[in-house]
Amino acid sequence: MPPDTAFVLFDHGPTGDPALFATPKSVIRADTAAQVPAALEAIQAAHAQGDWLAGLASYELGYLFSSKLTDLLPEQGDTPLLEFGVFDSPMPGAAKLVEALQQAPEVTLSPRRSPSGRWRPIKTPLTS
Repeated sequence: MPPDTAFVLFDHGPTGDPALFATPKSVIRADTAAQVPAALEAIQAAHAQGDWLAGLASYELGYLFSSKLTDLLPEQGDTPLLEFGVFDSPMPGAAKLVEALQQAPEVTLSPRRSPSGRWRPIKTPLTS
């Protein structure tokens, strides 16, 4: 994957292992409040077709879910209100995670969940 290619990497994906979402079939994006309903419908339709979705929803998107906050939505910035890639499935992400950690050693990972559902710290470094 070229270094400037956008991707979504989860240190704990759907199976509990690192998951990489790269090379989307399509991208669903909303930059303005007016674009959000159609984007949410497109996300729902992709999910109903069995596609996987990975992306981001900005903090500001929350303003649109409360009639008391809608008028307080800040002016559009550089970040879209939402942007999701549509994928066939996640790919194994351990190698990309190791690469990312090597490039940014100050990054810390979220703790893993134990089978009981309680959080526990990662005791051994991730290697691959």
